[in-house]
Amino acid sequence: MFVWMTVRQPGLDTNAHLPFALEAGVSFIPGNVFDPRGLVSPRLRLNFTANPPDILQEGVRRLSRAAREFASRQAAAE
Repeated sequence: MFVWMTVRQPGLDTNAHLPFALEAGVSFIPGNVFDPRGLVSPRLRLNFTANPPDILQEGVRRLSRAAREFASRQAAAE
């Protein structure tokens, strides 16, 4: 039912990335939700059971676009 994904950038907070994904029209569950301590997590959980393959492919494109936008804004802020 779910795919766990780990982002390449260690220490990246998937909570901070979530608004960019939502803006792109896609969602995920940040990994810290599943950590009993609620620690920052570079992991996220994706559900693949609710949509057909073509919609999932579009979701991956949107998530990728959101990740690039998030990385771009983080780099600009540094």
